[in-house]
Amino acid sequence: MKRYLLILSVFFFVGIGFAQQNATTDDGKKVVLNEDGTWDYVTENTGGIPGDCSTYIVTDSDKITGESSTSTIRKIVVSKDGGETGLIFYGFLSEGKLTITMEVYGASLCMQPGSHINILFRDGSKLDLQNNNKYNCENKGAMFFGDSWGKKKELQLLMKKEIETMRVYTADGFVQEDFTPENSRDLMETLKCFNELL
Repeated sequence: MKRYLLILSVFFFVGIGFAQQNATTDDGKKVVLNEDGTWDYVTENTGGIPGDCSTYIVTDSDKITGESSTSTIRKIVVSKDGGETGLIFYGFLSEGKLTITMEVYGASLCMQPGSHINILFRDGSKLDLQNNNKYNCENKGAMFFGDSWGKKKELQLLMKKEIETMRVYTADGFVQEDFTPENSRDLMETLKCFNELL
């Protein structure tokens, strides 16, 4: 028993010296050995998605055209009633353009291009954006980033600061929702992951 503990201790201290390392289990699964002695499975991605981002975004290839696009794995629901009213976000990245789509429930169904999106961050600062989507009566707005749309500064703010409240104007009124800390972190991490691929 003492010999077993000695060998285990040697491996532990040697592992600390090497910091984070990759390994393969007996059944062929790849893992990352962390500095703190924990480990995580490595998620294989064909689209070059960083390992930490595999819980937020995924890359899929079109079997017919061969083109690939990256999208969010799940929607971010900012609502007090499970999505009956409120804001729902999801995104996709294609050809260097990032689109964050918003479903807006609780005011007019119609969304106008150029309508305002007011953001209040938890630190008290504010950001004003505009709806970039075309006119529709399907509750859908959008924010475009990257390529010809630019807005690098705005994207950096959204990646670095937690949102407290967002107000999205529709053709007749607005919807305003408070973000939970989890909503804020999910949106920030998702945007960081997309930004790594821009």
